[in-house]
Amino acid sequence: MKISNLLFIILFFSGILSSNLIDESGFDESFKIKDIKFERSELLLSSNWDFNPENVYSGYEDHESEILRIGYKLSKPKLSKQCTYEKCSGVMKNLFDNKSLETKLKNICYENNMNVMKYWVSPYDIWSKKGVGIDCTSSILDYVDYIVDADVFIRSQADMRLEERILINELSIKRTSISVKGTSNCEGKYNFISFSGPVDEDTTEVFKRFLSKIPRCLDSFNNEVPLIVFMDSGGGLLKDGFAIGRLLRNNNVFSKVVGMCASSCATAFLGANKRYMSGGSKLLFHAPYKVNQSYYGKQYINCQSINDSLREYYMEMLNEDDGDFLYERTMDFCSNKSGWTLNDDAARLFGIIN
Repeated sequence: MKISNLLFIILFFSGILSSNLIDESGFDESFKIKDIKFERSELLLSSNWDFNPENVYSGYEDHESEILRIGYKLSKPKLSKQCTYEKCSGVMKNLFDNKSLETKLKNICYENNMNVMKYWVSPYDIWSKKGVGIDCTSSILDYVDYIVDADVFIRSQADMRLEERILINELSIKRTSISVKGTSNCEGKYNFISFSGPVDEDTTEVFKRFLSKIPRCLDSFNNEVPLIVFMDSGGGLLKDGFAIGRLLRNNNVFSKVVGMCASSCATAFLGANKRYMSGGSKLLFHAPYKVNQSYYGKQYINCQSINDSLREYYMEMLNEDDGDFLYERTMDFCSNKSGWTLNDDAARLFGIIN
C-alpha cells in the first residue's frame, strides 16, 4: 500500500473519531449544592446513545445534529433514602424547594455557550438512583426543532418574555422571546409568534408587519434560523388564509397547531416550511362557502363545488398527490360548523404535517 493512501486512511478515521471526542474540561466532574456532592456519571454525544438525529431538523447542508448528554449521580447513594417518588426530606429537601439543582444543571449548558434542550431532576430521579442530567446543544436549529416537536413551549412559558401583544377585536397575536446561545443578529433572543382569533385582513397585515420587523437569528454557520408560529383559530376568510400561508412559506417559518386550527387557519398552516401539531390538537377543512339569506330572513350557506385556486394552493404547499387528495376531501364537506377533522397522526399520514 502506498504511503499516501495509508496516510489518507489514518487521517480519515482520525477525523471520524475526533467528531465523537468531547473536551471534558468545560464540564464539572463534580459539584456541591447545600453540601451534597454530585459526581459526573456520563458525558455522551448523541451519536453515542439512542438519540435519533433524523427526528431533528437538518435542512441545512452544514448542519449536524449533535446533542450532548451530561449525567450526575450522588457521591453518597445512601442519601437517596431521604427521597420518595414525590419529595425529599432532610439535607436533600432544599435541592428541589429552591430549584438550586435545576439551576446548576442549566448553567452547565449556559457556561459552555450551549442551549438547554431537556433536563431530568426530580425526587423520583434521586430516589430511584437514576441520577440527574441535562441535554445541551450548540445548534440553535436542534434547539428550535426540539422546542416545537417536544411540546416544551407551554412548559417553558416561565422562561419567556412577552415582547408585545396585538389585540384587534377578537384577534390576539403575541410576540414572545427566549434567550438563546450560539446565535448572532438577534441580540441573543429568539422570537415566537402566538396567534388566536379570526383569519381576516387584520391578521394578514399584522403577520406581514411582524415578519418584516422581527430580527432573525443566525446560527454558527450564518444560516437564518426559522421562526415559529403557534396557531389556534376557528378560521375566517379564504383569501387571507392564502395570503398568510404564502407569508409563512416565503419567510422561513415553522408552525404548530396548539388547539383547533379550522377552515382558513388550516389553509394558512399549510404554508409553513415545517408543520407540527401538539397532542390533542385538531385540523379542520371544509369547502369554501358564502352565507346567503332567504326571502324569509333565514341564513344558509352555499358551498362551492369547484375552487381551482384552492386546489393549486394545496398542491403548491404540499405536493401534487397529497394536495389533490386534500382538495377532494375538503370539497366533500359543506358546513360552517364541522368538516374533515384530523388529529396529528392522521395529518402526518396524509402528508399535511412533516
